[in-house]
Amino acid sequence: MSCTVCRMAFVPGPRATSPLREHYPPQGLMPSGLYSYFIAATGIGPPDIHTLKGKFDYVSGNMFSGANGPMVLCVIWESDTIGNTPTTAFMMHTVCANLLLHRMQADPDTMEKAVRLAEVVGVLERPMGGEHAGRLQAVRYESVGDKIDLNPFWTVKRAAGGNVFNWKALSESPYAYLISKPNVFPRFHTEVAPTRISPLDTIEFDNTDALTSLPLDIFETLIPHLSIQAYVMLMSTCRYLRLHALTTFQSHARRFVLQLPWSVPVPAELSEMKDDSIAKLPNRDSTPHNADWYLYLSHIHRTNGMRTRKWIWSLVEEIHDTYEAKCGTSPAMDPKTQRYREVHGPVKQSFEMGQMGRMFEKKMKMKAK
Repeated sequence: MSCTVCRMAFVPGPRATSPLREHYPPQGLMPSGLYSYFIAATGIGPPDIHTLKGKFDYVSGNMFSGANGPMVLCVIWESDTIGNTPTTAFMMHTVCANLLLHRMQADPDTMEKAVRLAEVVGVLERPMGGEHAGRLQAVRYESVGDKIDLNPFWTVKRAAGGNVFNWKALSESPYAYLISKPNVFPRFHTEVAPTRISPLDTIEFDNTDALTSLPLDIFETLIPHLSIQAYVMLMSTCRYLRLHALTTFQSHARRFVLQLPWSVPVPAELSEMKDDSIAKLPNRDSTPHNADWYLYLSHIHRTNGMRTRKWIWSLVEEIHDTYEAKCGTSPAMDPKTQRYREVHGPVKQSFEMGQMGRMFEKKMKMKAK
């Protein structure tokens, strides 16, 4: 019961029928909203998910439960599906799934993307079971991003789905920040607050030193070649440049933010938000260039949730690179093989089943309003 992207555990939900006591985190470790985040799962790929993608809750030692429209779906997580070798279903925490499918361009809202998702699962193959339960082969989890090794926090058990994650040890480790919601974004301001500008706007700059006497065109030429860290450090050198960071150079801060794919919500996240929540977040297409991008740029590295999100994105990139490396030799991509037919054959029917389920859910939501 671990996420195939981040390798952290799921926690049993309120509908759990036979949960193992050791699968619960210590009481008080997580507030209710955070606990709910670790219950929810997104599963992808046949044979486990007949709709290619589905939403589930972790409900027992080795079981996830969800629905596709009026149909109840139950998925056994770990099983011996390949000979006597245990493997697991491809289950992910919600943010991990949103970021992975966004990077893979495989969120199955069109037939083309449904084919892409089937190919992604077919090439990467089912996650491993047993000691490495939930883990994808050839993915270097511990070598990217913050280079976090979560293996010491897992205790291997013989029973399928029985591996135990030590939440208490993680909370006392340098990686405690991972126990956070990676979909909580810093507040975004569509305009720069006057209180941020006024202390600087009234200062008379003599512009006689080597830095502030340079024409702004020089800075406009230089800034695109800087790293984010170098840009922030440069803007912090004096009040003159800080004033321009809050005004003239906001478009540069915007570019830096949008260079970080994890720093803004992906389309799947926006689709789940209410309009008033979306208005408080940066949008690649509609947010004005003179909004306070510089403030947002300085905040996205500060919170535990965004730090975790950045780490998840590094894992997503590693999974993407692994997929690309395996594509050329994978039987799932060779039309001459039986594996190709197994991967591509059911896609149309699975996509249509998923569409029917989404239409049902949409009607139910409209009735609820």
